[in-house]
Amino acid sequence: MVTPDELRGIETFASLDDATLARLAAAAADITLVPGEFAVHQGDERALLAVLDGQLETVQVVDGVEQIRGRRGAGDLIGEVPLTLGTVYPAGFRAVEPSRVLRIDLKDYYAAAAQAPELAAEVGRLASYRMSGPAGLLAIASDRPASRAVVLCPRWSDAGAQLRRFLDRNQVSHTWVLSDAADAEALWGGPVRIFLVHHVTWSINSVCHFFGRRRFAVDDHSTNVAWLSLLSMGESWHHNHHTFPRSAFHGLRGWERRLDPTGWVIRAMRRMKLAWNVVEITPERQQQKLVSS
Repeated sequence: MVTPDELRGIETFASLDDATLARLAAAAADITLVPGEFAVHQGDERALLAVLDGQLETVQVVDGVEQIRGRRGAGDLIGEVPLTLGTVYPAGFRAVEPSRVLRIDLKDYYAAAAQAPELAAEVGRLASYRMSGPAGLLAIASDRPASRAVVLCPRWSDAGAQLRRFLDRNQVSHTWVLSDAADAEALWGGPVRIFLVHHVTWSINSVCHFFGRRRFAVDDHSTNVAWLSLLSMGESWHHNHHTFPRSAFHGLRGWERRLDPTGWVIRAMRRMKLAWNVVEITPERQQQKLVSS
């Protein structure tokens, strides 16, 4: 149970009269936390908390990644920003050691503030510091993570609006590019290029292990995927590579070699004496590894 003397030990409540302190102490919930337990979660509704004993860390999830923004110790208030701005908690508070926290619900806080306006003034002053201080909300907001998605759509597109709301709800930072904007091509071209390069690269270890053709008797699930060969610079002759990992060329047969851009470069370098001791697999050695052999 929270006592008036414990409230008086917190700077924000120190100037309140005995009657107000007694009412707040009677209304306050006395919460004991073990390490790792949250006193309040990001997105929770408003309430005023104060740390009586122990220590809590400020935890904010940005783009699905948990970030530690600071700590609150004995005597520190929690919840002054949501109370002042009328918003939900912008971050959660989690115990890092056995801790004890008091919680004053919204209606009880407003009742006390009506009787003691200095309480609201002190909470507002502290909220102002939390927002504009060196480690405050403004500093956090200015340190935005890099965009993880680009949404290209017209301004009044319902589908685009739904997609952006989905990304916002799931805390995925994104850039919105208007499809009819003058610089849309420049803004959109980079992400498309990166998307294509990444997914072609990743497909070698996904597509080329599930779809395609196999010629050789090897103990794995690798395949050759002809339609991906030019985009992947010949890497999609993946089954050939698994069978002959020392081969400089992934395309082994005549028509495969014509769809192996990396092989073109190596052959050109060999002709110009810029590459030597190039390993090439002979047709006889390939024949030995065929499934039918």
